[in-house]
Amino acid sequence: MQAQFFRKEDGSSPVEDCVINNLQPNDQRRASEAMKRIERQNDGLQNLFKSKYARKLEEDIYEIRSNKLRILFTLKDEICWFLHVFLKKSQKTPERELNVARQRKNIIFNK
Repeated sequence: MQAQFFRKEDGSSPVEDCVINNLQPNDQRRASEAMKRIERQNDGLQNLFKSKYARKLEEDIYEIRSNKLRILFTLKDEICWFLHVFLKKSQKTPERELNVARQRKNIIFNK
């Protein structure tokens, strides 16, 4: 599956920047592995959603997890768009993290 990082109007990618600049090396490796898991899928992510690694959070927003690391993504036109990455510290996904993903998803869907 083709995967893309969400990009702001100025061309920067918050997800890519976070993975490269803000995560510890161990978490960088986990993020890279999680994103590669998505890219290797040929079945529209059906097997990924059957696994313990991914789940639907709400309409058009999904998460893939690796330990405490979460990557929120959406699917549009057979492209996986990585929207947001964060370290989850509680059982429930924080609303502020979902809001970031919602805003970015809306930008992608309105292009």
